[in-house]
Amino acid sequence: MRVSFQRHAAGKLDATYHFVFTGNEPAEATVTIHEGQLSVEDGLLNKPNLKIIADSETWLGILAGERNLLWALITRRVRLQGNPKWRSNAVYRRKEEDGQTNIDRFGRPC
Repeated sequence: MRVSFQRHAAGKLDATYHFVFTGNEPAEATVTIHEGQLSVEDGLLNKPNLKIIADSETWLGILAGERNLLWALITRRVRLQGNPKWRSNAVYRRKEEDGQTNIDRFGRPC
């Protein structure tokens, strides 16, 4: 899967995310955004601001636009752990400064 990161959209975000995927394709990864740079590493490193635990098939469906994140959260196929502020920020949407492109917190068009 292609990795896409929009430095401008990340702004001054300084965050560490742990991803734990279960199911057919189990994996653990740490995603860090710091000073406009993105790093992705295998394993769970450092203390996360937010931990995302998801069934791998469901997560891939969300990224492909075939499944709904809210539905996955309600049915607990995706679970968020961490500070409530970070949990609510993970699912918000905002508009780019140019006013033309809507993106979600993960930099995907919506």
